Amino acid sequence: MDAPEDDATAVPHRVLRVSASGPCEDRPLRVAAEAPLEIRVGRVCVAVVMRTPGADLDLARGFLLTEGIVRDPAQIRTVRHCDRVEPGHEPDNVVVCTLDPSAPFDPARFRRNLYATSSCGICGKASLERALATAPPI
Repeated sequence: MDAPEDDATAVPHRVLRVSASGPCEDRPLRVAAEAPLEIRVGRVCVAVVMRTPGADLDLARGFLLTEGIVRDPAQIRTVRHCDRVEPGHEPDNVVVCTLDPSAPFDPARFRRNLYATSSCGICGKASLERALATAPPI
């Protein structure tokens, strides 16, 4: 089923519809978008997650809380999209968080070096740059 035309989280793709009862049909279809989001605390990247773009700032806040980076949402001072990213990156795919000094942040504790046997290859990467190095945009 096509996504509504006004759905900002959907992107157009061409698909080939195969039917046992008739000819193949090549047509446009709007599908859910998925993109990596790099979450930084200050200048330190703590994770790259896959998401449907839209509620990035809320996703980052929830990540900080559920991963134990903060114990209380009040320890999060700011969450914003990055205005300076490396060449080839999209500013909307990087979120920078600033914590209150009462939130003890140990970057080494949140370094992710995971081995995954099946995934898209993005999850577990330490930075968006490393993720795109092994999985460049199509």
